[in-house]
Amino acid sequence: SDSTYWVSTTIPVPPNASSARQYGCDGAAGGVGYSFAYSGAVYKTIDYGKTWTNVAVLYLGFNQFRGGASYGTNHVWAGGSDGMFCYSNDAGVSWDTLAFPSKTTIKSINVFDENNFYVIK
Repeated sequence: SDSTYWVSTTIPVPPNASSARQYGCDGAAGGVGYSFAYSGAVYKTIDYGKTWTNVAVLYLGFNQFRGGASYGTNHVWAGGSDGMFCYSNDAGVSWDTLAFPSKTTIKSINVFDENNFYVIK
């Protein structure tokens, strides 16, 4: 059956998050991956999605990350409602808010390298 090819996993929702909904994900080489969620939460896996760690809750309330991308194992971008756009160059340990010229929802981020990417709103 098709279900033998899928593995279900649970992402730990932080206590201050208002929802467990996930909206985007991105994987990198070596089993590193990120999931982007409601409340501006970012989750990281280092074992191909078997286990997840919450690395950030950047916005509370009804804001949400709708998309994100990673490059290598250290560079992560997350974007979402109201033009939220954040970047980490240390695998999610610390985050900077990036200026985005619009308050519309960022739906997708695609990365060429750590200095070149494009955003779809």
